[in-house]
Amino acid sequence: MYFFWISTKLRARACVWYFTRNICKIPYGYAISSLFFILLFCASVTSGISILEVPCAILVDRFKLTRVRASAFLFCIISLCAIPATLSFDLLADFKIFNKNIFDFLDFLTSNILLPLNVIVLCLILGWKCKVKGSEFFLINF
Repeated sequence: MYFFWISTKLRARACVWYFTRNICKIPYGYAISSLFFILLFCASVTSGISILEVPCAILVDRFKLTRVRASAFLFCIISLCAIPATLSFDLLADFKIFNKNIFDFLDFLTSNILLPLNVIVLCLILGWKCKVKGSEFFLINF
């Protein structure tokens, strides 16, 4: 299953199409593909919940919101950010930012700019602020 020749926005559709088309040919294929997509949905929901734990805890601690209100606020913010990215495949396909649609631009921004920048800032903070006992010995003898 190699889809390197397919453009990025068609690759996910092609993988789903390939999976459902070929799995359904084997015995119990419909049950297996249904179970796969149910488990994929559960994995995405639990990942989303774990990602929202930290911002929700910050809103509860700093702004004294209840968990329900903090979760509802985060849901609204995430929905407002996700709607343009979702629509960039259809209604907003012609809207370009640096010659990329909204989804591809956000993917580029996250993967190529924000993640490396986060690592650099984290290394700088840990290097200056955190004092680990015995780290001088390690650095001198390295």
